[in-house]
Amino acid sequence: MQTPGPAQFLDEERPASQGGSSGPGGTPTPAPDAPTPATAGPELDEERDGAGRDDEEGGRTAVLDALARGGSRGISALIGALRSAEADVVMYAATALGEVRDPAAVPHLIRLLQHPDLNVAQAAIDALGKLRAQAAAAPIEAVLEADPWLRFAAAYALGEIGHPGSVHALMRAAGDAVISESAITALGKIATVPATTVLAELLFQRASASNFDVCLLAMGNAVRRMVDRTGLDRSRAWQRLASAEASVVHARLVSMLVRREGEPSAQERVLKEAAIAVMRALALPVLCDALIEAAWDTSVGEPLLDAVVFLGAVACPAILVGLGHADADVRVFCATAAAVLGVTEAAGPCVELLASSETRVRVAALRALSGLHVENAVPVMLRCLADRAEPVRKTAVRSLGAMDASLVTRALLADPDYAQAHAPLVLEIMRIAPCAAQREFVTKSLADPREDVRRVAVGVMAASEPSDILDNLEPLLADPSVAVRAMVVQALGQRRSRRALVCLQVQFERDPETRIHALRAIGRIGDGAAAKLLIASYPEQERAVRLAIIDALGAIAAPVAEPFLAQLLCDRRPDIRGRAVVAIGQYATDGAVGRLVHATLDTDPRVRLAALESLSAFTGRPAAAESFERLCLDPVPAIAALARRCLRKG
Repeated sequence: MQTPGPAQFLDEERPASQGGSSGPGGTPTPAPDAPTPATAGPELDEERDGAGRDDEEGGRTAVLDALARGGSRGISALIGALRSAEADVVMYAATALGEVRDPAAVPHLIRLLQHPDLNVAQAAIDALGKLRAQAAAAPIEAVLEADPWLRFAAAYALGEIGHPGSVHALMRAAGDAVISESAITALGKIATVPATTVLAELLFQRASASNFDVCLLAMGNAVRRMVDRTGLDRSRAWQRLASAEASVVHARLVSMLVRREGEPSAQERVLKEAAIAVMRALALPVLCDALIEAAWDTSVGEPLLDAVVFLGAVACPAILVGLGHADADVRVFCATAAAVLGVTEAAGPCVELLASSETRVRVAALRALSGLHVENAVPVMLRCLADRAEPVRKTAVRSLGAMDASLVTRALLADPDYAQAHAPLVLEIMRIAPCAAQREFVTKSLADPREDVRRVAVGVMAASEPSDILDNLEPLLADPSVAVRAMVVQALGQRRSRRALVCLQVQFERDPETRIHALRAIGRIGDGAAAKLLIASYPEQERAVRLAIIDALGAIAAPVAEPFLAQLLCDRRPDIRGRAVVAIGQYATDGAVGRLVHATLDTDPRVRLAALESLSAFTGRPAAAESFERLCLDPVPAIAALARRCLRKG
């Protein structure tokens, strides 16, 4: 019995409602609404009559003017240039119309498909492809039977257009050795069930041919792009590709994935990704082992994981086997896939992977156990806090922090000596996943002799925000460690209470080493009274503290501070003026806007830029708009560019 060809498989799957039909001899008949060279209409005939009146210089000028003007006038000029008697001008205009992507050019470009100059016709084909002109599909299909020079461009354009009705024409072209590869590539871009059916048969037929790779790339492209695969599984060509009859194809796909011959080239990676996409679409259990084996090449890890996830339960047995693979990268991949798919049977093997000599394997195992929420693995996961590799310790903290807080806390506190020995990491877990049972351990850690323990404990306490947090933290404002005191100051800045503000003000006055930190915290929770104290202390402070005071006054935005900030605009130091401008920008009063406008006249460009950035929040104010217009002419390019953006925004 004769083996069915692509055409027979296609005819089975082609819906009766699909647009376009074939005339005598297989020549495609355009859809009713698709303009053709023979039926372009009287308007195009008039253009044809006027073509001889354009001389070479005028035509080129029209094209150049069109590109310079742009917009609808530019499109009209480019279309007018298509009437030129000079082929170079017409070709240039056609190319330009493809770049501007205006559908109004489509009927005019279709007319050029019959142009006697092949370069012009090719430019029109290329432009129609860029325009994705559905109406041009049938006329371009006719070109596939014409001049060999144009057939390559026609096949490529049909792929770009992606009209479902072009499948038959491209299928015939795929049988022509001259343009076979271009036609197959185009079928992959169309990515419909009929196109994929044709590609499935071609892949089967060319399993041992040298152009198998072209078919594979097209098929991979098609199955990745397909949104609706309804009917594909019922296709005889697809069923055949998924059967044992296509074992040669399957073997070639497997060999492509598992072959280890040094670092794969970019082209080899592209082919691998296509093979993975086809394997995913076929969903054959016999191919899953190859997908797992292919994980040695980490450059294709993402498409592999995508394929395995979509295969779901079909891939689970191969994943479980892969957890014991000799290659560390394969084990890492399988642990990740097991967590994503929720393969609970992988819990035991993942626990065993925690004893691996490979750091990345232990990291992947911890993530998998956390993702699978394996509660009975918590004790062994806790032992990873003492791991020799920092990435493993950090992953253990994040993984345990993502699990049930009460369960993890009980396990942490079950061995007090171990918890105390690794207190910084234990406290970090508690910060990520707090619960009431941790309170005693955290409170004791505030008095730990180790600085890093006290510092982390302060962060945990601040995150949980107990009612007596100030009672616990206030004594640490006198801690011998600057880092601990700074952490306490930061924690107090998160408490909007009068007591916290008073503590911060006292800290600002008595502790020079945390003064800047205290100012930032005061800025977050301060009020008018705090602003007055900062203003009073300003003259006696060093430059860095003065700048921080200005920032704090801007954050507080108390009206009492605005006159003081206005005075700083006259300071002789540009950095002071610049910070004052930023602070004034926090006030929304008309007076503040006026002062910012004045600051745009500053002699220092950094101050002008700061004033302009602050004014950008007030684009609706007339005074601000006037400043934007003036600053458009600023000699500093960055200032002028920002001013123009502000004008457009307003």
